[in-house]
Formats: sequence, C-alpha cells, structure tokens
Amino acid sequence: MAFARRLYDDFYGQKGFFEGYRMPEYILPDNLVEGSKEHALYLTFIISIDYMTDAVKLWHNARDAYRIYPERFDPKVILKLGDRTLISLLRGLGARYPKSGAQT
Repeated sequence: MAFARRLYDDFYGQKGFFEGYRMPEYILPDNLVEGSKEHALYLTFIISIDYMTDAVKLWHNARDAYRIYPERFDPKVILKLGDRTLISLLRGLGARYPKSGAQT
C-alpha cells in the first residue's frame, strides 16, 4: 500500500520518475484555446475514438491534424464528411478501429 501511495503522490506531484511527464491529452495544439468550445469538441472527438490505441501516437497525430484542419473537429463538418473520408481521417490519426470510430 505504501508503494502505491508513493507512486500516486509522485505522479500527481510530478516527482521522481514522473518529473516533466504530461498526459498526452493535456498537450494542446498551438492554435487551440484551453477551455474553449473548440477545446471541448476536440477532446470529445478524440476521446470517442481512443479505444485500444497507442494513446501517445493518437494524441500526437490529433494535434498535428488540428493544426492543419481545425474544422474537421467540428461536429457539423464531421457529419458532412463522406464515410471514406472520415475513415481515412481516423486511420491517419491512429484509431485502432476507424470504421467503428466513424460510426461513433
């Protein structure tokens, strides 16, 4: 129990092994304002496809995609994308199941 408590404290205090570590979903694209509506939409979109993926890769690719195509993280735009385009986008992000991710 003491070991688990120490890991927990180190993680949230960013000490020891966790010094300088940031969860990949907390690193935002440069052109995204934290706490904005767009931030919420970005998180919702990526979280909805983050199932059994390499999360670091997924969030890295999402940041890159958002820098280039921020409009593709808007639900109104997503709904207008063709299935093949959306599946291709999700595959490029690193979604493990792009077809089911497109349905989600």
